[in-house]
Amino acid sequence: MTIYRSSKGNFEQHEEVEIFTDKYVSNVNGKASYTATGNKYFGAPGNAPVNTITDVVVEFRTKQTGYDGEFGFDWLRIDDGALTTEKAYEACIIGGYEAPNGKAPHRDANTSFESGEAFKALQKEYKQIVIVRKSTTAKKYYVPWLNLFPKSVSDATTVATGMPKPPFEAELRMLIDVEGTDPPDQIRIVFNEKYFTIDGKDGTDANPVLISDKAVGANREAPATIKIRCIDEFNTDQEIKVYAYPKDSLSKPIATQKVLRKLAGKIIVGANKNTPAVGKAPAVNNRKTQKFVFVSILTDINKSGVIAKGNFTVNEKINLQNCLYQSLIQGEFIDKNPSGNDFTVDLSANSDFQIGGKFYDVATSAFNEDYRINSTDVIPHFFKEIRKAFLNMPGNTIYNKHYTVFTLGEAVYDNAAGQVEDIGTKNLILYKNRNDRTLSHEGLHGLGLDHTHDDGTFKPSRKYTYPRGSTGATNATDNYMSYMGAARKTTWHWQWKIIRSKLK
Repeated sequence: MTIYRSSKGNFEQHEEVEIFTDKYVSNVNGKASYTATGNKYFGAPGNAPVNTITDVVVEFRTKQTGYDGEFGFDWLRIDDGALTTEKAYEACIIGGYEAPNGKAPHRDANTSFESGEAFKALQKEYKQIVIVRKSTTAKKYYVPWLNLFPKSVSDATTVATGMPKPPFEAELRMLIDVEGTDPPDQIRIVFNEKYFTIDGKDGTDANPVLISDKAVGANREAPATIKIRCIDEFNTDQEIKVYAYPKDSLSKPIATQKVLRKLAGKIIVGANKNTPAVGKAPAVNNRKTQKFVFVSILTDINKSGVIAKGNFTVNEKINLQNCLYQSLIQGEFIDKNPSGNDFTVDLSANSDFQIGGKFYDVATSAFNEDYRINSTDVIPHFFKEIRKAFLNMPGNTIYNKHYTVFTLGEAVYDNAAGQVEDIGTKNLILYKNRNDRTLSHEGLHGLGLDHTHDDGTFKPSRKYTYPRGSTGATNATDNYMSYMGAARKTTWHWQWKIIRSKLK
């Protein structure tokens, strides 16, 4: 065993000793002690040192341009100054859901967090590392979450022409802050070479991944990004760590270097391996699948004889697929019937969907998708009846458990962009007044997510809230569940857990 001597937090190799079997272990006053060669004596072991970040801090961020939500990466937005355009969440979070049963994190009589309470709760969604240094006000390092598919799974996945395959690589930028008088000998990214490569390197001692920007200086963006590639699947979360090797440490033996090096950053990569049930052990599906069927609605609201058909765009399907990939979910998209034609449901002669019908709004001469037969009905009947009409068509009962996505070619009375039947219900309709992010927003509603702004009673699916994008865009987020229109592109780790809980 190697014994190291510590002085003011610095370690150096002291001597090598041998530890023998338990016959050399004695018990003195109720405490274990160990005797090794040469009668060297070791008392009861002390506590391991707390993991901290000191002179060097390396933060990971998505690219400011070029990232459009193709993979899942969730980091707690802090104040990066001019280095990041996203607003720091501490400055813009408004509130959130507080458990009403008196248990943690409940602390008072209401069921909604105030902004300060909400941010304290939000911080707990991220693993934290203490920062101990002089030149920064930051006291904690919030470890980001990354989701990637194994390359073999991505390669084997069949998708329609133009649709993205599951992402197995993430390109990230780095923010670097080095304190002190001397730069470190090196800043190195360490990871399990069985599961990852970074910039094409396996990260071993023979082929290390080094960050070239190691000069002493305030927080700045590294000149180069890194590309993390997942080359094999794993059934437990993996860590990618950054270490700073202090001045003159590389002249020492490798074992000593590993003691002297200081943690400088970290990423947690979510488990991505599926394992079948074995005996009494249940199957574990870290990667999940959701089947969607896309259906165009045919209508003739004014009985003009001109049939209006709703259509889908390629881009809105790409965005939906990407936002699902963020949670390690693959969408299986079915948009052609067995004859190779678009799925349609023909309501052009259905009187309920024509002028004078129950879904006709006289004031606007458009559809009233919010129509309820009884004032006490919680869910509008528009969605149920369109889905029912589709499933009742010959051969369509096989889609009963699919997520049904309809598109309407004529206007609705309130100019809505799209709407889901209910939160957690896999049935939605897209309208004319939408953009290419509407499908993703509504699609995630059907998988259990609520808005990221205050929109009624607080509940677990509306866990943290921020300004409404349509009225407070400066402080709104780019989360898919915001009202930020075409700027929406991300989801958060705590949302991934909600979405995934809705799927087997």
